[in-house]
Amino acid sequence: MERMEHNKLIGKKVFLKLIDSAVEDFKDWDIGYKQLTVFISGVEQNGLWLRHPNFKITFKVDKEGKVNPEANRKEEEIEADIFIPWGYVKGIVHLIDDRLKYDNEPGREIGFTSGKI
Repeated sequence: MERMEHNKLIGKKVFLKLIDSAVEDFKDWDIGYKQLTVFISGVEQNGLWLRHPNFKITFKVDKEGKVNPEANRKEEEIEADIFIPWGYVKGIVHLIDDRLKYDNEPGREIGFTSGKI
């Protein structure tokens, strides 16, 4: 059996359990539950990077860098990475099953809006 290491989580979908205060501290970043199914985009000494496939944001400028009048601004969904320090992580479950290699890409319902794992 191969030993699991945190750097092997990069590119994997995992079940992540956060401490109670994480929901309050990160609610503005669409983290509304203590238990999430997430796609790990990076691992650092101080924490995890989580890929969010549909992070909602309203830009003040357009793609050419020109200021967008407030009346023309609208909320958009873009791909983003969210950094969570290790102190907020209570536990991680990485499933070992060959079937996962066929379904390893993050879906639109990655878990930021769902409390189910």
